[in-house]
Amino acid sequence: MKTASRNAYPIWRGRLAALAAAAALAAAALGSGCATIQEDVFVGTAADADFANLARLSDEAALIRAQAAAGAADAAALSAARADAASLKTAQPLNDGYRARLAAIAGDLALLAADRSAAQSALAEAQAARPDEERVFLLRSRLAKKESEAEAALTEGIARASSAFVLKAELGELRARQGRYREAIALLDEALPRLTEAERGLYRGSRELALSLRDVENAPTGAAGYAAANPLSLLGLAVIAQEGTDLLDYLTGAKAWAPGPLYARLAGSGLFGPGDIKSSDAATRARLAYFLWNLVAAREENRSLLTMYSVRYAQGTLGPVPDAPPGSWYFDAVLGCVEREILSLADGTHFRPEDTVSGAEALKAARKAAE
Repeated sequence: MKTASRNAYPIWRGRLAALAAAAALAAAALGSGCATIQEDVFVGTAADADFANLARLSDEAALIRAQAAAGAADAAALSAARADAASLKTAQPLNDGYRARLAAIAGDLALLAADRSAAQSALAEAQAARPDEERVFLLRSRLAKKESEAEAALTEGIARASSAFVLKAELGELRARQGRYREAIALLDEALPRLTEAERGLYRGSRELALSLRDVENAPTGAAGYAAANPLSLLGLAVIAQEGTDLLDYLTGAKAWAPGPLYARLAGSGLFGPGDIKSSDAATRARLAYFLWNLVAAREENRSLLTMYSVRYAQGTLGPVPDAPPGSWYFDAVLGCVEREILSLADGTHFRPEDTVSGAEALKAARKAAE
């Protein structure tokens, strides 16, 4: 036994010396103290390939989240991604940053699967491994039940995490939902170039929305603020229709939508007519008629109203209103609104489709359409 001990001692001492030398090299290379030496040498370091697997999994999660936001959730892809996360966990390296990020991504996937319990457990695991990891704050914000809590998690993460571009993009998306469009653009423009293509796809829509609505950020929010406007903007027309009538209840569920998102939804549905239009554009009589007539058709659940006059005046027959000819995009809307006395002919003969309308005129017409 003594001989065996004497023979083993030099080997043990040699290994200790090698380990100490490795620690010294790590400290010199990283310019760090004893705490870092312990983490990198005694805990272990993940290889580039390990973090590449995390990046791939993160991109999968971003794609699945984007699909879910568009109403096309891929249950099979989500199940496969969760299985992938579980597989990576069984062979994960002993690295705090890796373990925190993997747990946070797994928690995000659980949240997408409506498994809040698993997501909460993953968050606790990620925080225990490394609480200042960017994805930990991201998961915290997405798990928050109140917008204020989600915002607090993002702002704290931006201040604490070593990399915070995903957090800035997420906060930019939140700012767009809040109607703070200029802040949203600033955050997203800073973050998006530093994200992967999958992540950019997740936030690109929010930037486009913020860019299109930045000019309305300080606009009035109530119908009273627009009723006195002359000419009235298309944004003002949306607000007047929402607050002055029940014409949009089918869309909003009788809840008050913020002006920006309301306009974006209406314009995206084509309710203001064709063309490259902006929320700040003046509402013309043609667009007012088109907007109101489409809402009448939706209210009465009768889409045939949208083409009934085109059918009646088919085969090149001249219409009864000289400046609203058959084949024009506003033809049916103008005739419908005139026939129901929602709008009148300007001089008893002409409609004057390109004339702008005031807020008071639009409110009066919208209320007649809602009768």
